Amino acid sequence: MWAAALAVCAGTALGSATSIRLVGAAALALGLPLLFVRRRPGVTLIGLVVVVGGVAVVNAQVRSGSRGPLAEIARDVPRCAIEGRVIEDIGGLGSLVAIDVARCGEWSRHRLGVASLAEPISDPGSTFEAEGWLVPLGTDGFDLARRRVGAQAVLHPSTIEVVDPPRSAHAVAARVRRGLRDATTGIDARSGAVLRGLTIGDTADIPQPTIDAFRASGLSHVLAVSGSNLAIVLGAVLVLLGRVGLRSRITLGFTALALFVLIVGPDASVLRAGAMGAIGLACLAYGRTSEPLAALALAVIAVLAIRPAMLFSVGMHLSVAATAGIVVLAEPLTRRFGWLPRPLRLLVAASLAAQLAVTPILVLSFGEISLVSPVANVLALPAVAPVTVLGLAAGVVAIAWAPLGALAVRVIEPALGWIVTIAHASAAPDWAVVEVSGLWTWLVLAATAALGRGLLGDAAEPE
Repeated sequence: MWAAALAVCAGTALGSATSIRLVGAAALALGLPLLFVRRRPGVTLIGLVVVVGGVAVVNAQVRSGSRGPLAEIARDVPRCAIEGRVIEDIGGLGSLVAIDVARCGEWSRHRLGVASLAEPISDPGSTFEAEGWLVPLGTDGFDLARRRVGAQAVLHPSTIEVVDPPRSAHAVAARVRRGLRDATTGIDARSGAVLRGLTIGDTADIPQPTIDAFRASGLSHVLAVSGSNLAIVLGAVLVLLGRVGLRSRITLGFTALALFVLIVGPDASVLRAGAMGAIGLACLAYGRTSEPLAALALAVIAVLAIRPAMLFSVGMHLSVAATAGIVVLAEPLTRRFGWLPRPLRLLVAASLAAQLAVTPILVLSFGEISLVSPVANVLALPAVAPVTVLGLAAGVVAIAWAPLGALAVRVIEPALGWIVTIAHASAAPDWAVVEVSGLWTWLVLAATAALGRGLLGDAAEPE
């Protein structure tokens, strides 16, 4: 499974770097005959890797915005009247929108392609009308990232107006987001903004000092809606449905999973966790158990098949590394902390395992390490589960009755304040975050590798 996952990563990288379509076809032509070689498992594995890599190359090229009619039309920078739909928010890159109709001068085209908007205009699923220019994507980092997520051009509107709000599932997700915002109006503005960040990833209103404190304390994953948030929500749903029949429980579990992803948005960690959650539910439906590392590899394959651009997301790298670290290193760490009470022992082991696994990525990507992260996570994480569950519940019930949603927020306000207090208190010391560069980078990487190697050796020893 991991051989296939690595092949998908390599193929996606190659497909994103080249537009030569023969590369994928050549890989398929070379790999397919090897799959039928009998009694040679090594040859069959090579064939599988080559075929999967070839498919990934083709998939990345097809989903890239470097080709398509919209990219061709945008070269002339035409001024057009546009009718379109909001697909999704892409963070600091703006929004992706589908161009359903474009009237440019004397001609018009339907279903032209996908463009990016510099600023979000409405919830996903909304329709809009605009007038403006279709501009080709450039070669800078932002435009390259937009191209990787599927944009073929940039829409620069002179006027834009939302025509219809979201419908169906998108409408439910939008109402939950609005319900949560309404429910948090009665508490401290900073706490309300943190609650929205923790539950649905909406960090727009969080003060910059608080964002900096969460980053320095190693708690920024709490505001990013990591896979743990989805696991908490899905676990709570399955517990509440404990007396319901298995088929209904699985159906409602998939519904909750899909709705959570729609509410939060297709962030890297959410997509990875959603894929793993779907695999777990499928195993539950068939009465089988899933091997966590195999499920993680399959989740990586699924996410990159749907969104090849996630290969270049640091959030995806951190999410996969943290999950793998917990799966592989949490058990030996738990044994080392045998003198602690069991709940605290498990929490400490999981926090340290995740921190150890993501340290190389943090050092290479950002050049810094949070020294207070393990302690801050141990102190803050027990409050995250109730805040997540009741926070989302507040958004749901506020749709029907706003005072009940506000009451649910009031109940979790002390736990929410605890998380914020831990973040600021942990980030206060000057030594909370240490910058790592030059020789220190390699020393930290070597020490992390040696520690991980030692823990893996402990895990291999029989108890």
